[in-house]
Amino acid sequence: MLPAPAVQVFCYLPRIDHGELVDFMVDTGASGTCLNGTYAYNLQSRMNPATLYPSGGIGGSCQYYNEKALLIFRDETNSLFHESIDIGIQEFIRGTQITPELLKCPCLLGRDILTKCKFVYDERQNNTSLYFV
Repeated sequence: MLPAPAVQVFCYLPRIDHGELVDFMVDTGASGTCLNGTYAYNLQSRMNPATLYPSGGIGGSCQYYNEKALLIFRDETNSLFHESIDIGIQEFIRGTQITPELLKCPCLLGRDILTKCKFVYDERQNNTSLYFV
């Protein structure tokens, strides 16, 4: 259970031919979309260190790998459509103790996607919807 409105999206990384369903917490305060926690940890060996960049926010700062990604959404008619973005993938520094709390850090769907859609959240029904315009 994520601590805020969330959506499930298929995330495909073409450079490494990898895709999986990702639970993204909707974060209007995040400028970009990023993979964190277990999703990012499992990709570490396939990331390019030359793409690392620093990122910070209210929760602190860390390094992220930059990757091209396709986020594949399913609409209300069950049709697929995608958005191509640069996605950040959290770096886990070798030798750092990996704790369960660190692996629970949620993936964030940021304003790079949210500015392209209308976001509706019905807390009573626990329903999050994105309507792309």
